[in-house]
Amino acid sequence: MPAEVDSVLIPMPPTTTSSSMGGEGYSYGSFPGAATALPHQRVLRDEAELCGVKLWMIVFYFNIFFSCVSFSIIVPSLAPYLERMNAPLSFLPWVVSIYAVGELIGSIAFGRLYDLAGRHVPGGNGPKVALAATIVVGMIGSAMYVAAEWYSSPWLVFFGRAVQGLWTGGKQAIEQAYVGCAVAPERQTEVTAVLGAFAVLGFITGPCFGAAFTAVDVSILGVRIDAYTGPGIFILLMTALMLCGTLSLFNGRTHAYRRKVIREIGTRADGKISEDDLAMALIRNPRIPEIFGYRPKSYSRATNARTIGIFICLWTHLIHFYSFAVQETVITPMAMRIYGWGQLGVNLLFVAAGVLSLIASVVLKFMARKFSERYLLQVSLVVGLTGCLLLMDNITVGSLLYAGPEILSLWRFILGFALITVAFPFGRTVSLGLYTNVLGPGDNGIWMGVIFAIGAIPRILGPFSAMATLELVHWRTWLEFASTGALFVLGIVAVWASYDLLITVKAVIKDVKCEEIKNESLENAKSHPYISELLRKVNDPELR
Repeated sequence: MPAEVDSVLIPMPPTTTSSSMGGEGYSYGSFPGAATALPHQRVLRDEAELCGVKLWMIVFYFNIFFSCVSFSIIVPSLAPYLERMNAPLSFLPWVVSIYAVGELIGSIAFGRLYDLAGRHVPGGNGPKVALAATIVVGMIGSAMYVAAEWYSSPWLVFFGRAVQGLWTGGKQAIEQAYVGCAVAPERQTEVTAVLGAFAVLGFITGPCFGAAFTAVDVSILGVRIDAYTGPGIFILLMTALMLCGTLSLFNGRTHAYRRKVIREIGTRADGKISEDDLAMALIRNPRIPEIFGYRPKSYSRATNARTIGIFICLWTHLIHFYSFAVQETVITPMAMRIYGWGQLGVNLLFVAAGVLSLIASVVLKFMARKFSERYLLQVSLVVGLTGCLLLMDNITVGSLLYAGPEILSLWRFILGFALITVAFPFGRTVSLGLYTNVLGPGDNGIWMGVIFAIGAIPRILGPFSAMATLELVHWRTWLEFASTGALFVLGIVAVWASYDLLITVKAVIKDVKCEEIKNESLENAKSHPYISELLRKVNDPELR
């Protein structure tokens, strides 16, 4: 059997059969662990599976999990790490915020790199090169974070966290852009939910990894490993493993879904799709042109739907991330100031929130199979609004200069916090899934960068505005959560007003094409102006 670096050849004796769209063709062969294939068709690694899961998804699961671990493992030890370098406490929020600034810049910059690499890197390995580049940046940022201990430099921590932000922002944009190309449209929200579950699991377990280093205080080859430097060294090792896994297991090609469509169309003995077969396939499945990147500008409704869909997804993404930024900033001081909780109670509250987020992500995976994305998007906004209403204290009771448990009861605090916690993974995942579908297949790295940059903005500004709003009304909560609730209301109105247009371009083009092609003869279908260009695309040797 001939061997190739990126693929395997599967020799198989030809057998004449009828293709799925009519005409003479070959029967499909198979081998363990791979999808069905035509004679001598290359089965690339983006179709290879392990225990029924595609290898590239396993790589993404690993990368996403440990990327989120790398964020949450740092949080408990960051303040004392800076304190050991004699940095003032006022320096801490700047170190926290610069990470989000790095995410904002990295998501756009590496999203653009993904697009350029996809066009110019030979062999279809652009996504692989772009993803590996982000991980290398993450290794550099982690090394800077560790080296800060040697030089006793808080500024090295500052810039190290900024570089790590570039890594996580760029990695998110590249992975979501790849999902948009490699996953069938109807499964993109479901897959995004699974990826989100691994992210939440990483956030939950990060402090557990960090806790393991509290019992360590050793020096190896002159490198001190303890509760403060250990997390940075751990991240550095994990990014090295991510790089090895990405280079060895992630093929990076984005044509698996298109190859599946080609197999459904069927090919003749020469391995190519004929014009007749393609025309008949168009009559049966009007989505084929859009799947292969054909977006006719003449369909104004499709263009309008795409524009509106992009705006709504960006807006709702911003709302949910602002709510999340408010929550992670004010919940701890609220619990301590209003209810007198200690650090243990706050830690248990956030552990419960992490478990609740994980459950919500898993539930969403199955709900995505039953409900449309726009419906789930509305649900996430309503849940978030309800949580904000519960967290607003009663402005008609008590002094305006006092906040206490008799004004905001404990059950309302916990229930409101739980609802906002559930709303975030729902809203983030659904807006990402709908956004991916609205964009459609193609080089969308820069657009994925935009939505992750939008999500980073509230994490940069949210902590400052949240604390200022609380202090403005002497730690009463009504203004804080009334303003956040108002954003949810605007989101609900925007989704409701554009509900009929808030559908994927795929669905719009399908409707338009059905009206055009329905009941057409074969000759009329062959006369469409895009038939020649589409025929060239479906017979592209790279898809074989």
